[in-house]
Amino acid sequence: GWDIGLSSESADVQTRLSSRSGRLEEALTQSLGQPVSVRVAREEEVSAT
Repeated sequence: GWDIGLSSESADVQTRLSSRSGRLEEALTQSLGQPVSVRVAREEEVSAT
């Protein structure tokens, strides 16, 4: 399957992405024919690792 990480510096964008992540996973799973996991994180969290 796929593990997709999305990040944004904007808390507003992060909130909108988080609220849609379930529908995003469903749509990508259907179109790719494989399980897809979508994670949404703040830019600081991503760059800290």
